[in-house]
Amino acid sequence: MPANGRPMVKNVVALGALQSALNLLPEDSLVGTLRHVLHDKPALLPLNESAYAAGQRAVHAGDGSSQIADRKLEPTAVAPAHG
Repeated sequence: MPANGRPMVKNVVALGALQSALNLLPEDSLVGTLRHVLHDKPALLPLNESAYAAGQRAVHAGDGSSQIADRKLEPTAVAPAHG
């Protein structure tokens, strides 16, 4: 926990947004892992679950669909490094 005594959950918000946008893993897998990691800190679980949900909502704000998830991601060419 930071020195100000407030827990930081930005990383969990980002995880929720990434999952919602890209559907990287099964939903229950990520939420289950979050619960497993916090099993010895049950007081932090509701805050982290809310942060995860906030990240998901942020992706779907507006028209209700993820603009990122609807795009087909293509590999990009990388120019060789000059040494």
